[in-house]
Amino acid sequence: MTSAGSLLDQQPAPSGGRPGHRTRQLRRDVQGLRAVAVLAVIADHVLGWPHGGFVGVDVFFVISGYLITGLLLREHARTGSISFRGFYARRVRRIMPNAILTLVVTVGATAVLIGGDRLVATVKDAVAAALTVVNWRFAVQGTDYFAQGLPPSPVQHFWSLSVEEQFYFVWPWLMLGLLALAARRASARSGRVRRTWVLGIAMGVVVVVSFAWALHQTADQPSFAYFSTLTRVWELGVGALAAIGAARVARWLAARPGWWRPVLAWSGLAAIAVSLLVVRSDHGFPAPWALLPVAATALVIMAGEGAGTSGPWLLTNRPMNYVGDASYSLYLWHWPVVVLLPALLPEDSAWFGVLAVAIGVALALPAYHLVENPARGAHPGHDAQGRRRHPLRNASVAAVAMAAVVVGGCGATVAVLENARQPAQASPVGSQEECFGALTLAHRALCDGVVFTDPVTPDPQDAESDMGGAYECYSAQDGPAKPCTRGDLEGDVRVAVVGNSHAAALLPGLLPEAERLGWKVDVLVGFGCNLTTTPNPACPGTSAEIEQRLLHDEPYDLVVTTSSRSTSGADNPARVPGMRDMMDQVTARGTAVAAISDAPMVTDEALACAARVGADLDTCGMPRDEAFAVRDPLREPVRESQDAELVDVTDLYCRPETCPVVIGGVLAYRDTAGHTTATYSKTLGPIVVERIRSATGV
Repeated sequence: MTSAGSLLDQQPAPSGGRPGHRTRQLRRDVQGLRAVAVLAVIADHVLGWPHGGFVGVDVFFVISGYLITGLLLREHARTGSISFRGFYARRVRRIMPNAILTLVVTVGATAVLIGGDRLVATVKDAVAAALTVVNWRFAVQGTDYFAQGLPPSPVQHFWSLSVEEQFYFVWPWLMLGLLALAARRASARSGRVRRTWVLGIAMGVVVVVSFAWALHQTADQPSFAYFSTLTRVWELGVGALAAIGAARVARWLAARPGWWRPVLAWSGLAAIAVSLLVVRSDHGFPAPWALLPVAATALVIMAGEGAGTSGPWLLTNRPMNYVGDASYSLYLWHWPVVVLLPALLPEDSAWFGVLAVAIGVALALPAYHLVENPARGAHPGHDAQGRRRHPLRNASVAAVAMAAVVVGGCGATVAVLENARQPAQASPVGSQEECFGALTLAHRALCDGVVFTDPVTPDPQDAESDMGGAYECYSAQDGPAKPCTRGDLEGDVRVAVVGNSHAAALLPGLLPEAERLGWKVDVLVGFGCNLTTTPNPACPGTSAEIEQRLLHDEPYDLVVTTSSRSTSGADNPARVPGMRDMMDQVTARGTAVAAISDAPMVTDEALACAARVGADLDTCGMPRDEAFAVRDPLREPVRESQDAELVDVTDLYCRPETCPVVIGGVLAYRDTAGHTTATYSKTLGPIVVERIRSATGV
């Protein structure tokens, strides 16, 4: 996301600026492009349409590369050099005041509205964003399986700003070196041509290499590719190439009939519109699909090269230019509102979109006028009466006032909602103990009237870390096996727990019961692992360990497994034969196999409801048909197997019509991937183990 300050070289010099400093005429069509980009991003985030609205960021990348490269080229042509001190000082003034204000307010609002683990994570994200490296933090998190299914960071949108700033840390230095190289032995007449070719070839190589790497990494690690600077720099490079070739393009267009420019500009706009409708983030993005909006943006920019050109009316009208001027602020402020507002209001509420846009604009425009613009022109000087000006002082006062109003307003809203909650009379402590967690569904007749009024356990904001050691023996994607032994290490009954992260999530409840019963438990779990003869390539080490121990070593008394209905391909019938054959081979050795049915699918709204200020937790859940819309992948292989047993625990998650996320005062899920919290798993343990023993006779 480029800042409004990126256009400083095209705007009138601020009062008090250097005498004689000349600026280039404002490209109103470029400002309009910025408006198109930010409106598309906001519409996607708030309304969910157009589905490709996120490519607005790609439009910004091209604009940024074009504007900054043009600024540096003009400075070099004017002075013969590039002032890095001046360049980076301008960047700081343009970017940081509004960005730091956004980060501070967002952290404060997160503390008031959410807190817990999410606050800690947001603080870390904000520090990384302030240091302009947060895109790498999100890239790593994108490959972390256990970060999936969790709410997005309220400062996640700063990733694009980090990409741009990292580009700006390198490109000016490279430019100056290349310009100096080109100037050697070049005559005055040929110097400009030589410099253009040297810069164009160098940036062309960068674009080609970055795009090739983007193609590779998009296919291999799409989440990492989305945030990586290395897979995005080609987009800024295309904008840089447009600036490098601007003079040639202008001459070429000047020699053509006048209708060429509008045809090229409107064709580019049409291609941007198509990309908003057809590009998807889950397939082939950022490469090759980002090529469509990137090329289209470059086409619109190049169509406007040359003196006296205005551009399409859609881009050059006053409202669009105003939105373009404020686009940086609109981009910064809209996303925290979208992420944090669900703490107060359901996303499916008719008012959500209206309020998200209204609050975002109400924050962005004062920040633009009172903080960003004054700080951008923060050259201490004197006014017409000779009084010394301090633009940063005014911006600082406005920033402090905004922070106080926003964070204070969040606190007041929380207080009102909490006070409006209807008080309920809690059931006696003894009754709550008998109905805690899964017990409330196991003993429905006893627990129907039991009321929990204490805060839900764990706190929804701490659910992410409520693992209880479940993943200590878990092998990462493509990683080596991490088998371990738990339970009663001297026990006579040998048990293996086999499967993926959903099997691991059951361990906090299974292992205490195993120790009580004298079971010695080997844990064989990992990313994408299953009880099958056709293992997932992402689970090489643990799959080999499962085969060796279950089919070749001394037979176990019992194998316990489960799988994930939310895993990609859970409805794939091709998986059934491998699972069935493995079950048959294991049971043929005299080992009992207990396949535990998986937890239901969990929606974003259901989990958000549990965390919402003043929410009625009894209403937080999923309709039963939605929760089980994806078939449990273990049911069919168990049905076809000769001796494996299905241990159905659906009744421990759902009522006849709904599947709540808060059960017996306990938050049942860590995330929308259906991983149970350790607290709920511990309440499941005794019931599940008793059902396993009943089904298998172990």
